[in-house]
Amino acid sequence: MIGVNQVISSVRQRFKGLAVGEGLVVKTYKRDRGFSLRLLADEMVEIKEFGFVEQVRTVELARLAKELKVMVKREFPRSNKVWLQRL
Repeated sequence: MIGVNQVISSVRQRFKGLAVGEGLVVKTYKRDRGFSLRLLADEMVEIKEFGFVEQVRTVELARLAKELKVMVKREFPRSNKVWLQRL
């Protein structure tokens, strides 16, 4: 478990060591909302959101920090701690 204010930095740090096809899952304390990230290619990331918004989209790795900021606000509005797991 990590603090919600550490999600962006932790995900970016752990994403550097992932191989293509691997990913991370970030969920609320109750594990009912969150998002998963999977590295598709060297510069592409697949994002699956589940909770308030249900969607799947592909973004460039350079835009990941901006997307994370938006998703954290949307999926974890009152959360203080979140689960971070590796796929």
